[in-house]
Formats: sequence, C-alpha cells, structure tokens
Amino acid sequence: MIFNNHLTIFDIEIVIFEKLDSYKKQIGLYKCTCAVVAILLCCVALLAKAQNQDFVLKGVVLKSGSNQRISKVLVANLNNGAIVTTDDLGIFQIKCVKGDSLLFRQKDFADQKIGIITENTLMVYMQSVINLNQVDIKGVTKKQEMQEVMKQYNSQGIYNNGKATVGSVVSSPLNGLYDLLGGGPKHARRFQRYSSSELENAEVDKRFNKSIVGKITGLKDEELTKFVESYKPSYPDLKGWNDYDLINYIKKSFKDYQDNGLRPGLQKLN
Repeated sequence: MIFNNHLTIFDIEIVIFEKLDSYKKQIGLYKCTCAVVAILLCCVALLAKAQNQDFVLKGVVLKSGSNQRISKVLVANLNNGAIVTTDDLGIFQIKCVKGDSLLFRQKDFADQKIGIITENTLMVYMQSVINLNQVDIKGVTKKQEMQEVMKQYNSQGIYNNGKATVGSVVSSPLNGLYDLLGGGPKHARRFQRYSSSELENAEVDKRFNKSIVGKITGLKDEELTKFVESYKPSYPDLKGWNDYDLINYIKKSFKDYQDNGLRPGLQKLN
C-alpha cells in the first residue's frame, strides 16, 4: 500500500463509485428531461390535430343592413373544394376546418370571402349590387325603327344626310328635283332631329329608370314615378357619367327630394 501523498486503492475505488453515481444521476436527469419534452410534443401534436379536425359549419346568409335572408347563394370552401348552396331560408352547412376560407357568391350581390376561426354558427351579410348595364329592349327597338325610317328616306332619294345626290337626279329626275327644291329634305331633316332626340331619351331611360332608381332609393309606385320624372338628367350630363357618378347623383337627388320634395335643378357631381 502507498501512504502519505498517494491515494490508496480503497480511496481510488471510492472516487470511482462517486463518479459513477454522478453519471447515473446525470443520465437519469437527461432521460427525465427527454420524457418531458416527448410528452409536450405529443400534447402539441394532439392539440394541432384537434384544431385541424373536420367539422360541419352551419351558417345563414342575409342581406346587408336587413334581416332578409338570401337563398341560392353559392358557398365554396376554397381549401377542400366543397360546394353547397343556401336553402330558401338562407341556411347552409359545409364541411371545413379552422383556417379554411369560404367564398359566398350570388348574382345580385357582391362576392364575400370569410376565414373560418370558430365552429360557432356563422352569420354572413352580403352587400347587394346594382346592375346599371341593363338593356332596354324598347330603346333598342326604337333605335331600329328610326334607322329603318331613315333608310327608307335614303332609298327613296328624299334624304342623304341633308344633301341631294347626283345619282338621285339622274336615276329619278322627279325625286332629284324634289330633293333640290325642298319639301322632302325638309321633312327628312325634321325627322332626323326628332329621331336624335328620341334616341337620346332612350339612352337616358336605359340608365336612369324606375328599376334602378327604386333599388337605390327604395321608392315605389307613384312616388317613384314622380321622382324619376322630376330628377331625370339630361343626355349630355348622363353621357359623361360612369356608374358611380350616376349612383351618386341619384343619392344626392333623393336627399334633396326628402328635404323639400322639389327639384331645384340638375346637381353638379364632384
């Protein structure tokens, strides 16, 4: 055995056992830490799975600013491709998960896109749109009628944009002389002015009519007729307006109509 400053074999064994015990404790702590981390990861995974679990979302679609329910609205899940439509009561059910995006579309309303963040019943409000690009069949017919009359004038040599043609004098001397001396051209020009005025009125009626004004103002029957007749814009003004200008004019005119019931004159739009 070695004495004094040197360790004995017994002392060395004690040191070794102490080191081994320390290593065992460290390994145990490491294993415990790993187990805790694994448990936490499992919890996170289960939570994420629960959040992404499919469910059937129920909802109802209404007109913005009212309790009117909208039927036949197309409801599309942009993530899983599911598509349904609302029933007569505006109610729908669609399969989705949290985080999905739903698109709501109906021809008389602006598209609505909503992200799903809850399983609670969804209330969707859609803004109605006003279609100002309506085709007035009566106006088109009137235009065709005017063009047909002018075509007849031209075919008979009575009117050629206000001028007699050499061909009309040569091919039909009587018509040619009638053109040159007056009568026919005078009536034709008068009809041309009349037809231009009628066509302009038809263009105004296509964009400013009871159907469109009624949607914006809510007026009906005799009151609507009175408003349309009182605030009908001129063709030159209407020609320079886009749809937003026209809607703005109708709203301003309606406010004035509510205030005093009389038309002070055409309002200038900003």
